[in-house]
Amino acid sequence: MNKLFSKLPVLGTVLAASSLILPSISLAQDCYDNPNLITSSSKEFIAHNDGTVTHLQTRIMWQQCLAGMSAGAGGACSEGELELLNWQQALQYVEDLNDAGGFAGYTDWRLPNAKELTSVIEYGCSKPAMNLQIFPYMAGTRVWSSTPSVNQASATYLKTWVADYGDPNAGSGSDSGAVTFANANRETQAYAVHLIRGAQ
Repeated sequence: MNKLFSKLPVLGTVLAASSLILPSISLAQDCYDNPNLITSSSKEFIAHNDGTVTHLQTRIMWQQCLAGMSAGAGGACSEGELELLNWQQALQYVEDLNDAGGFAGYTDWRLPNAKELTSVIEYGCSKPAMNLQIFPYMAGTRVWSSTPSVNQASATYLKTWVADYGDPNAGSGSDSGAVTFANANRETQAYAVHLIRGAQ
């Protein structure tokens, strides 16, 4: 990933505003005193003030809150109840959302693929390796990808990748480009949904 923001302030300063909004989440986050690691600066996003942001580098629009959560008056994704779904339920959730009129005026939401999930990781922080000013309430969550992994012989063992930005090894002050992905059973495991629209 290109390090386009090496001249920006240390991410701890960039994310300071989020600590006012989400103290219980941001206090657990570790950010590193190395401006060369900043990969997801708030300046890299356009906020649309409707629960969505556009990532300038990829031109992908993201919902700021995970499925089931809403920003509410404080904009902190603190209202509602987090939806934890298996893979088929996650796909159905997207279809139902789009059929019911969508979100923020758009009806082409979808699950991100593994590469798209990687595009918004913040290498300068871990637990979670995300910019909490842009994406509040990301700590301790695994998020479904649309990318299937190698399937086993039985349908019971069909797998799909999930990104784990809360894993202590994701980010971790390293610019190695590693994102923690887990190989999850589509039928029996339940994770969060973070929807996108746009570039494919």
